[in-house]
Parts: sequence; C-alpha cells; structure tokens
Amino acid sequence: MHSTIFVLNDNPISENDVIDDDYFSVSQIERRGYDYCGVTNLEYEARDYFSGYYSEFFQTEIMKTENEDYPEDNFVQYKMTIKNREKFMKGVYKRYRKALKEFSNALTLEKLLDSEDRDIHYLLYKLQCVMDDTCALQFYSDYGDFESPEQLMRRCKDGDVYYIVAAFDYHF
Repeated sequence: MHSTIFVLNDNPISENDVIDDDYFSVSQIERRGYDYCGVTNLEYEARDYFSGYYSEFFQTEIMKTENEDYPEDNFVQYKMTIKNREKFMKGVYKRYRKALKEFSNALTLEKLLDSEDRDIHYLLYKLQCVMDDTCALQFYSDYGDFESPEQLMRRCKDGDVYYIVAAFDYHF
C-alpha cells in the first residue's frame, strides 16, 4: 500500500537544506515495517492531500522559489496551520465509538479465544486505525517519530504553524 510521510519543521528551510532519500535511516524504515521509502513530489502530494478532506483542518500555503532554467528544480515548501482541531477530534471520537460498538457486538469469549478468527483481527485493526490511522498519511517532525494526523491533532492546538519541507512515498 502506498502512503505519504510529510516532514514537518518548526521553521522554513533554505534551498541548501534540501531533504533527500537518505533522510530516514534504514533502521527507522525497517522498524516501521516499510519496504520502500523515498522522496516524492511535495507539491503534488500536498495538493492531493490538502485540497480535500484535510483542507478543513490543515490550512496550507505554498512557498515556492522558481528556477526558470530548470523548473523541475523549483524549491517548494508549505506553511501549514492547524485549524478546527476540536471538529477533527469530534469526528475521530464518533468513529471510535462506532468501531468500539461494532467490536463489542461481535466479540464473544469463543471468538476471542480463537486465534484464527479473522473477524476479530479485522475489528481490532479497525479500532486501532480510528485513533492512529497510519495507512494513508503520516507526519515526521523534530519530535522524533512518525505521527498520524490523529496523533498530530492531539498534540497540537489551533493556530500552531509548521512547515512541510519534504514528502516521502512509502509502502508496507
């Protein structure tokens, strides 16, 4: 499955600080269970993620330095402002309560004891993904670990500003 990691910084970076494929160590990638991780097009990925559902919660503003001679070398980063945190978390809360109810309705002692029961495995996975969905989008920042949008929103408050300085494609 393909997903994206956005690298966050507290301040904008200069063109000299460009992040490349070696940004993440092999151990960081292997520990997460990824089989590939490499730099991808930040402008495309940000436009894709932050023009839809996430646009209500992450306000992004492009910061672009044009290279007229080599347009493929344009230097791009985004200023990202957290907004509507409570609304975002209310949605997480509602999805979690729904998944929890579904799980408790399906759970029996026999199913719990049956290690091969696929329904229980799926429901546990679904329950975890509501609070920490790392399947589509993650952030990586100076806090030293990967964060799902849900984790980032729990840690931040409305008005917090970050700079998206790189995007990585990964699959697992």
